[in-house]
Amino acid sequence: MLDLLTELNGEGTTIALITHDRDIAARLPRRVEIRDGLVLSDTSDAAAKAVRT
Repeated sequence: MLDLLTELNGEGTTIALITHDRDIAARLPRRVEIRDGLVLSDTSDAAAKAVRT
């Protein structure tokens, strides 16, 4: 199922996946961590790659 969602996202579809599983979250291109209604972090693989290069 995650492969299908990743494929759809690659084709331009916006996908919002809510999970507590960090292994699943690690496979996704953007992660927004929320606790008690507050955004703790908002990261994307693209931003991380830009910083590394």
